[in-house]
Amino acid sequence: MQRLFPAFNEEEAFVTGQLSEADCRTVADGLRRVVLQVEENGEERHQDLLGGAAPAPRRSGRRKA
Repeated sequence: MQRLFPAFNEEEAFVTGQLSEADCRTVADGLRRVVLQVEENGEERHQDLLGGAAPAPRRSGRRKA
């Protein structure tokens, strides 16, 4: 965390550099609502998209060396 957080913070400041404080609050509020929508309705949506089929097996994301 000591190494990662400062780098993340620097990139976050770069990406939001042209936003006002009010803009940042608006974006943060919108993102919170997006996360809430997924948390509250994401599983149901996932099941609807599967249409009764079994979900594909999950992969770890790691690539074989």
